[in-house]
Amino acid sequence: MNYVYCNKCGKGFYSGEDSLSIIKKDGLTVQYFSCPYCEERYHVFTADARMQALIEQRKAVQLKIKAAFAKKFREKAIRKYEKELDQIKRQQKKLMPELKAAGEKILKGEFQ
Repeated sequence: MNYVYCNKCGKGFYSGEDSLSIIKKDGLTVQYFSCPYCEERYHVFTADARMQALIEQRKAVQLKIKAAFAKKFREKAIRKYEKELDQIKRQQKKLMPELKAAGEKILKGEFQ
């Protein structure tokens, strides 16, 4: 949990995974949390089918890397997995601005 201050009312509160809310709209899943005092909403993460697929790929590659270290694979094999992981991260980073904008638009449109 993190202690945060609301930009709108200035009051502090704890925010964590248990305080996340989700909106599913137009093929997007938008995660956010709200100030318990003024109900100002804060965007956390937005995913679509492409991002969700990348998240699953990333988890799979991270498990491969962990297993490769545990089983003492050759360094070349581990580097191959790490290169694949970096490529996935780049794809996610490229998608993030577009998804964040769409998620924030949904949050504003949904509640105003």
